[in-house]
Amino acid sequence: MKKLFFIIIILMSFSSISLSKESKDHIPKNIIAVTGTCITETPADFAYFTFQINGYGKNLNNAVKNAKDKVALISESLFKIGLKDKDLETSRFYSSENYDNKAFLSSNRDYVACIDVKVNIQDFALLEKAIITVANFEPHEMSDMKFDLKNIKQIKLNTLETAVRNAKEKAELISKNLNIKHIKAINVEEIDDNIPVTLSQYSSFANSAVMGGGLSSTNGASFFVETIKIVKTVKIVFQIIKDENEENGQN
Repeated sequence: MKKLFFIIIILMSFSSISLSKESKDHIPKNIIAVTGTCITETPADFAYFTFQINGYGKNLNNAVKNAKDKVALISESLFKIGLKDKDLETSRFYSSENYDNKAFLSSNRDYVACIDVKVNIQDFALLEKAIITVANFEPHEMSDMKFDLKNIKQIKLNTLETAVRNAKEKAELISKNLNIKHIKAINVEEIDDNIPVTLSQYSSFANSAVMGGGLSSTNGASFFVETIKIVKTVKIVFQIIKDENEENGQN
């Protein structure tokens, strides 16, 4: 029994050595692996926030009409300060029986309709006015303001292109200093596709405005345009190509 156990240990050890040797044999040779990174910081060119309006009625039709009428009043006020029809989007609509707060002695609140509206601000001079206008109507909910870029996809691509170029330049620099004449890219990996990061904070008073029952205008600008930071990193593996003269010289 002891002899059998000893033989098993020897076989396992031999197997480990073989696997270790095999893994070492698979280590790529004659390659240069480099990473390239690019950071782009771009001022945001539009902002947006959303608000929710609830409408009530004795049936669904009345509830929907009530919600639409409220949204129409807010929309008209936003148009008066300079916003356009294209700046408003209905992002969500929901209607059902009102299970939360029906009227005790009336059927006027038996059904509820909810409309979420997204407000896009292209002109930052209208940002504070738009928030105050909506808040004064005391919507059911109002989101915090967010900044973004209209052409963020193209900016991401440009940033990625620069990261690739930086990696290529790094590989060429290494090759030049090591007297390597020819290299060829054999593998490219994008290490991260990050969520854009905002670099500055803004004063958010949207939710507090709703709870407080409205806002009054302030002197000067209360908001500062955020800068969107985009980071792209790539890893590129280059194969070292030996020319015929080098190979013949070694032979």
